[in-house]
Amino acid sequence: MLKRIFIAVNLPEETKKELSFYQEEMKEYLRGVRWVEKENMHITMAFIGSVREEKMFSLINELEMIQEDPFKVKLKEMCYIPSNRRNAKMIWARGKSKEISSLNKRLEKRISSAGINYNSEEREFVPHVTLGRIRSWEWKRIPLAEIPLLEEGIEINFPVNSFELMESKLKKGGAVYEEIKKFKLRN
Repeated sequence: MLKRIFIAVNLPEETKKELSFYQEEMKEYLRGVRWVEKENMHITMAFIGSVREEKMFSLINELEMIQEDPFKVKLKEMCYIPSNRRNAKMIWARGKSKEISSLNKRLEKRISSAGINYNSEEREFVPHVTLGRIRSWEWKRIPLAEIPLLEEGIEINFPVNSFELMESKLKKGGAVYEEIKKFKLRN
């Protein structure tokens, strides 16, 4: 049986509330966006895709070997991705953290060690939370002058004490994410 899986850092409830507040503000002046539900907010560390259950058990064994200390992530800005407003596909809260980049590299090595075919990114990992997905057919109709710049700096800090292996189940109303296993960082 195949499962559609990814590895994520799930956000603390307080962080989700803060990001939801920014979403509510943006809803006032941005249309043509499908907003991510608060309970689905996370940082995707590695999207693996469809994997057979037996490979998943091997992956779990590999992920259990990761030894990292807890750390903090700082989200610093709201932005369009790509940054060209006219061609934007998503709205992110983006940040920076050396520790999360280090964790990402370790995760990629463990995914490969589990015998899973995974294409790692060549560029440096950028921690981000997807806040909205732009409906391109609707977005293209909005005059560029009416699409606001997202130049708002934010400062949201949160601790990372674990990462999770997640399953993405595609439903009619969008994806539903379920935790398969939590991996605590060492204390």
